[in-house]
Amino acid sequence: MSIRKQSMAPTEGRRKSIYASERKQSFDRMSGSIPVGSERRGSIAGRRMSISERKYSMADSLGGRTGPMSASKDGRTTIKYENTYKTEPDKTFPIYEAKKIAYEVLQSELKGREYDKDECSRASRNISDRIKQQVKALGHPRFKIVCIVTIGQFKASNPSLSFTSRFIWNDKVDNFAEATFKSRDLFGVALVYAVYAE
Repeated sequence: MSIRKQSMAPTEGRRKSIYASERKQSFDRMSGSIPVGSERRGSIAGRRMSISERKYSMADSLGGRTGPMSASKDGRTTIKYENTYKTEPDKTFPIYEAKKIAYEVLQSELKGREYDKDECSRASRNISDRIKQQVKALGHPRFKIVCIVTIGQFKASNPSLSFTSRFIWNDKVDNFAEATFKSRDLFGVALVYAVYAE
């Protein structure tokens, strides 16, 4: 068996390799001597280069590596903050102050009022909103506040009434407050839940 040496010079009918010229263009593109649009887009090197150029242009449009940002509807840029992963609050929720607020609001809204189902339905929503706003004003931003107010007719024939609630929560940091109001015609119960948001 004999091994025949082939000549490195291209024979007639064969075309020259373009690998060397593509490689040179790739290096020229990286150094910035060739404008971006002038390269051959069909080649693998051209595709690789265009992908990396897109990545850099997206990063530049976001302002570098400053963090995730998004634009709101009115055009302002909003910054998303990462979670702090705090599992316990700096200070506990003030249950006695929340109970006092709920009691005072119930007294001011329901004192001297007679029971009317439509009016009391609206009043329960308004009272709930007032209690929630005043409890939030105590300054505990990491707590989610839920306020439920029930107003009912007080009947002598059916004097007993019971409210219960069950939750799956962290009993070390989550808590609730309750306040009641009774008059001749109606009763009101306000429940304020404070759930720590991690």
